[in-house]
Amino acid sequence: MSLRFLRIAWFLFFFILIVSAFLLPYTWLRDVTSFYGPFLFWCLFALAAIAGMGLITSRWRKSEDDS
Repeated sequence: MSLRFLRIAWFLFFFILIVSAFLLPYTWLRDVTSFYGPFLFWCLFALAAIAGMGLITSRWRKSEDDS
C-alpha cells in the first residue's frame, strides 16, 4: 500500500470517528434516559481512538538519515 493511500484511510477513519462523537450522542442517544447508553458509546469511542493512534504510532520508524 502506498503512503498516500494509508494517510487518506487514516484521515477518513478519524474524520468518521470525530463526526460520530458529535452526532451520535445528540441524535440517536438523545432519548436514552439512563447513563449506560452514552457511557458505553464514549467508552467505545475512546477505545477506537486509542487503538487507531496506537496502530499509527506503532508503525513509526526512525529513518537511517536521522541521528
